Amino acid sequence: MVKTIVAFLSLLMFAGNGVEYKVDPRLKDENDGKEKRADHRRRTEGTMIELRDKDTGRPLGTISEDQLQFLIDQLEEESDTDTDYYLNSATLDMLESGGADPELLALLRQALGNREEMEVQWLRR
Repeated sequence: MVKTIVAFLSLLMFAGNGVEYKVDPRLKDENDGKEKRADHRRRTEGTMIELRDKDTGRPLGTISEDQLQFLIDQLEEESDTDTDYYLNSATLDMLESGGADPELLALLRQALGNREEMEVQWLRR
């Protein structure tokens, strides 16, 4: 639910004719959890991260630690243990304008397909 609201608010804050999205800073915690996540990242380097369709459990592909960190930095998490993200085409456009890796975007766009929205879950392997 929170992820849906953040994606919606991001669209409401669309700036100008270009594709620029901003997230209301009140929706993020003080350090955005980046210090804690960076420490966790150092301890998990070399681990494969598998993305799955949360509704079906179907594997979507694997992503790198850098790609996962990008998602963590860009998308809202409901808690420190949250491992899923709500996606729709507007969210993917926001990720693209934020500098998402082209391979990550291709994987997410293929996973979304013709659906309007979905949730993906990540697991370390």
